[in-house]
Amino acid sequence: MIRHSRCGSFFRCLWLAAIFTCGGVHLAIAGDYYVNAATGSNTTGDGSPGNPWQTITYALNQISGSGHTLHVSAGTYNAGLGEIFPILMKTGVSVIGSGIDVSIIDAGGADRVISCISIVDPSTHLQGFTIRGGYQSASYGQGGGIYISAGSILTIEGNKITSNSILSVGSGAGIYVTNSAPAIINNIISNNNPGSFGYGGGIYVSNGSPLIARNTVSGNVNYGSGIHVTGSSSSPVIVNNVITRNADAGIYTAGSANPRILNNTISENTTDGIYVSTPLDSIFDNIFSLNGGYGINEGGTSADPGKVWYNLFFANGLGLYRNEGTTSCYAAIALNGTVPECANNIDGDPLFVNRPAGDYHLRMGSPGIDGGDPGFAFGTEPGPNGGRINIGAFGNTSEAQISGPSGLPDYSEYFVNAGSGNDGSGDGSSGNPWKTITFSLGQIVGTGKVLHVATGTYDTTLGEKFPLILKNGISIVGDDSATCIVDAKNQGRVIWAAGVVDGGTRIEGLTIRGGRLNTSYEKGAGVYISAGSVLRVDANKIMANYIVSLGSGAGVYVVNASPVIVNNLIMGNNPGSFGSGGGIFISNASPQIEGNRVTGNVNYGSGIHVTGSSSAPRIAKNVITKNVESGICTGGSANPRIFNNTISGNTDDGITIGSALDSV
Repeated sequence: MIRHSRCGSFFRCLWLAAIFTCGGVHLAIAGDYYVNAATGSNTTGDGSPGNPWQTITYALNQISGSGHTLHVSAGTYNAGLGEIFPILMKTGVSVIGSGIDVSIIDAGGADRVISCISIVDPSTHLQGFTIRGGYQSASYGQGGGIYISAGSILTIEGNKITSNSILSVGSGAGIYVTNSAPAIINNIISNNNPGSFGYGGGIYVSNGSPLIARNTVSGNVNYGSGIHVTGSSSSPVIVNNVITRNADAGIYTAGSANPRILNNTISENTTDGIYVSTPLDSIFDNIFSLNGGYGINEGGTSADPGKVWYNLFFANGLGLYRNEGTTSCYAAIALNGTVPECANNIDGDPLFVNRPAGDYHLRMGSPGIDGGDPGFAFGTEPGPNGGRINIGAFGNTSEAQISGPSGLPDYSEYFVNAGSGNDGSGDGSSGNPWKTITFSLGQIVGTGKVLHVATGTYDTTLGEKFPLILKNGISIVGDDSATCIVDAKNQGRVIWAAGVVDGGTRIEGLTIRGGRLNTSYEKGAGVYISAGSVLRVDANKIMANYIVSLGSGAGVYVVNASPVIVNNLIMGNNPGSFGSGGGIFISNASPQIEGNRVTGNVNYGSGIHVTGSSSAPRIAKNVITKNVESGICTGGSANPRIFNNTISGNTDDGITIGSALDSV
C-alpha cells in the first residue's frame, strides 16, 4: 500500500508537471478556467468549475500561454475581496463575465480598473462585465476604466463601463486607447468623468485606429466629448453608435486625426454633435438631433472633412453646420448648395421610438428610413428594406426599421385633446384626436400642417415630455391662451425651436408656463428660439418660467434667429439672481417684437435685453411695465429700433443704453 501510494503520488506529480510550470502554479494547457467571488478560493482552488479561484487578479497570475478563457461568475470583484488594481489583462487570455450588472469589477476609487498592454492576440476578449469605480488621482491621467496601449488588438465587447473618473484634465475616463487597434463593440459607456477641462469622457483615442461600433456612449459628464480622437496616425472607424447627452461634443476630432464616422445617432449632447478641428476622412449617414450647438461644427478654415453626405439633421441649437468657423447653415438645402464637401443631406424629425427613454430606433415614416448613401451595404436590414441603407445607428443592422408607409393619414390639420384624446388609438383627426402634444408632434411629418390644441392642461402628469420640440412647418395653435395651458411643472424648458425656417410656422393661443432650468447661465426657460428660426409667436401667455441664477431670457430667448413675437403677455418670468432679460433676451438676432405686454418679470434682469453686434430687432408698440431693473437694456453693440412703446413703472431706467443703437 505504501509503495502503491508513492507510485500514485509520482504519477500525479507527472500529471501536474504537464499542466503547471515551475516556480509556481501557472497553467499552460489551453482551456477554460473559473472564478467565483462567493464559492472560490485562492488557496485551495484549482480554477476548475467545481473548485474555482476567488479573484480575477489571482487567476490571471496562474494562467500562461494563449487560447485560455477565464469565466467569471456573478459577484462584485473589488479590493475587499482581494483584487489588486489595475487588473492586468494577458494576451491570449479572454476574461468573460456572466453579464453586465451581474459580474461587477469595482476599483472603488483605488486606481484604474483594467490595463491592456501589448495584448497582441486578437482572440483575446474582455466581455460581460460592469467596469466601474476607476480613478486616476493625478491631473492629466489616462483611462480611468480601461487603458489600452502598445499595439493591443483585443476585443472589448458587451460591457457596461460606468462611473470612472480622473482628477482633472484627464483623457478617456471610460476607455483610453493609444497606439493600438482594439475592437470596442456593443458596450454601454456612461457617466464617466475626465475631470475639469478633460477630454473624451467616454472614449479617448490617441494615435490609434480602433473599431468603435454599436456602443451606447451616453451621459459622460463634466468636460470632454463622448468620443475624442487625436493624433496624426489615428484613423478609427466609428460606426453604428448611439452617442447622446454627453457634456461637450458627441465626437471631437483634433491633431490631424482621420476618422471615418458612419451611421451613428448623435443627439442631445450639450455642445456640437461633431466638432472638427482638423480635416478628417468622411461623415456619412449619421443623425444629428437636438445637440446644443451645431450638428457639425468646423473649427476653422483648415478643418474640412473629405465628405459630409447623406446625414439627417434636426433641431440642433445653433444650426445644422458651421463652415470653416464662420458661416452657419440652418437648412439642408443651403448646406448642400453652399458647402463643397456637403451633399445629399436632409433635415427633418428622425421620429425616434422613445427618445426620452433612450430608444433611438426609427419609427415608420422617419425620413431616415432608406435615406442613406445608396452605395452602402444594406443587406443586414430586415425586409422590406427598400434596397437602401437607413440613416442612423441602426442602418444595415438587424434592428433597422423596415420600409413602408407610416400608416398615418396625411391631413393638413391635426387635433389634440387632453380630455378626450388617446395616443394609443387616436389618429389625429378632429373626431379621434391624440392626447398629448408630445406624441402628436412625433407623428406629424411634412410642412404646412397645423396641430390644434383643445382646452386643457398639457403637463407631465398627462404624459408630456419637455421641452416640446417645435418642428419646421408644423404650427401649434391653441383654442385660447386662457384655457390651453402647456405647463412643464418645473421639469425643464417648455418649448425648443431650432432651425424652424418655414415662416408659416406658428405658436399661438397657449399659456406657456412652468419652465425651470436648474443650472446657472441657462437660457430660455419658457421658449428657446435659435438656428435661423423665423416662426411666429403670437397671442400667448408666457409666464412663471424660471432660471436658477445668472440666466438669460427666462420667458423667451432668441439667438441667431428672426422670429415674429407679437401680441403676447410675457409676465412674471425670473432669470434668477443677476440674470438678464427676464421677459425676452435677444443675442445676435433680429426679431420683430410688437404689440406685446411685458410686465412684472421679477428678481433681476430687464423686461427686454438686447445684445450682440448683429442684433437689430424692431421693438414697437409694446407695453413694458413693472419689470425689475430696466424696461429695455441694450449692450454689446446691439442696434435695435425702439419706437411707439409705453415703458412705465420699471424699477430702474426706462431704457438703459449700453451701446449705440439705431433709434428711440
